Amino acid sequence: MDIKLSMPFFKQGFYIVLLLGKEKRAKKRLQAAISQPVNSILLTISGLVLITSLVGSLCIFKMTSGMNLFPNQKIQIKKSKSLPNI
Repeated sequence: MDIKLSMPFFKQGFYIVLLLGKEKRAKKRLQAAISQPVNSILLTISGLVLITSLVGSLCIFKMTSGMNLFPNQKIQIKKSKSLPNI
């Protein structure tokens, strides 16, 4: 099965393809020694980026909307002192 979705994004067209079907590759090719560590690293990095983005978005939403999403937590941005002109 081949599913294609086309969507506009900032005046450009992008598409997403989802392919489903029975695996026909050989077992040796599926179990390549280098693919497992690389896949694990990429999955970990992607997960960390996703989690960080979600938490950051929640914090920004909280600060801009004034809603109290985390009842006993305060998140403040302190302004740093500027360096003197030399």
